[in-house]
Amino acid sequence: MLFRSVEDGFFLERLHALGYERKAGVRLGVESPGSLPDLPWKPAYSHASVSFGHEVLVNLWQHAASLATILRGGVYRPLHMLEGVEWQGSFYPADPQGGQVVLSAAACSDVRRMMARGAVDGTGRHLSRAEAELGTPITLLSKTGTTEKEVNAPCLHLELERNAQDRKST
Repeated sequence: MLFRSVEDGFFLERLHALGYERKAGVRLGVESPGSLPDLPWKPAYSHASVSFGHEVLVNLWQHAASLATILRGGVYRPLHMLEGVEWQGSFYPADPQGGQVVLSAAACSDVRRMMARGAVDGTGRHLSRAEAELGTPITLLSKTGTTEKEVNAPCLHLELERNAQDRKST
């Protein structure tokens, strides 16, 4: 398995660029600004494997905007409840600016490919297979909360799995 190391400062900058520390500004639902851990990150706990719900606290709006950024090829735009308004034969978009490039198109393509694989082979496989059996022409992407930890770093879900196996063998 190929592991690529992303420098902590760069990763934190990308999280900021994706709006994870700002309020979503849609005035609907949760409007908390989220929480990102300050640097330096602790090597044994979160270095190179900061995960959502572990040390990064976000709301649905922030995460949806980031996923839309990945689908858009790296262009971040705040979410809106409507695309625009049509009036007297003219269309006025809700967000007339083009957005800000915060991720590379290549990185977004890699993430989409990994998420598609997760939907076919990973934890999303049951839903993906059910849709295929129904003949639904849809490409699913999935992402769990699981992150790959760096070598020899403690990882709770693996630890829980090992504990469960230990209980079965006794």
